[in-house]
Amino acid sequence: MAQQPPTLKAVNLYTWNTQGNFTTGPKGQELSQMVSGDDPALVFIQEGGVNLEGQYNDCIAVAGYAVGAFNERCTNYIVFNSKWPMGSMQPVVLVNGSGMALIGGGIAGRTPAALELGRTLFVSWHSLSSPNNLDTSDLIRTLTRTPYYSEKYDLIVIGGDFNATPADIESMIVRMVTDRAQSYFFASIVRCGQPTLKYWDKEVDFFIYLRKEYEQEVPAVLRQTQASDHDAVQTQMAMML
Repeated sequence: MAQQPPTLKAVNLYTWNTQGNFTTGPKGQELSQMVSGDDPALVFIQEGGVNLEGQYNDCIAVAGYAVGAFNERCTNYIVFNSKWPMGSMQPVVLVNGSGMALIGGGIAGRTPAALELGRTLFVSWHSLSSPNNLDTSDLIRTLTRTPYYSEKYDLIVIGGDFNATPADIESMIVRMVTDRAQSYFFASIVRCGQPTLKYWDKEVDFFIYLRKEYEQEVPAVLRQTQASDHDAVQTQMAMML
């Protein structure tokens, strides 16, 4: 049978700090609701528990790994449903210019979970809880200024718990990407504009898009959850699949 040519599809993206195992109980039910339906869906998960990579019903979970001494529940994951061309989704280990794995979270460190599909890279990220944001700065600097990533990808989507406000991260990004002699990408933040961390009234969960060619992104919306201290954030993009 002849292979069908790729078509433009609407893709649902979520970022969610699940505060533990996302495969069972109320968390698993909420995740199932996110990835159900006829459209491709992808969930960037933070604090997802440990050793949960693999297949769950019609989904596959790809994991980063813990490298620090504390609280391994902070592992990052990306979960995608069967509407994606699963054989074409490849896990990636992100490294900086010195060849060292990129790590978020300081002494409770964890690598990002990352997947590539053609010339698109998806990254689930959980940053250090600190006002200096040094780990996120290292991530953005590496992705935007390293020739390897610019040659390999035209679009990079980062969904995460940044432990910082969109304004904090935006000011950092502006300094890095406005100099086109050093940066290979345009950057934009996609946010819901509402608190995502319950009980603290802070917006810390959102998306960063890095594109070779600037586009107007679809705004994000808040998706309230009952099973975590973070609400999820949802947006949508179009891709050839």
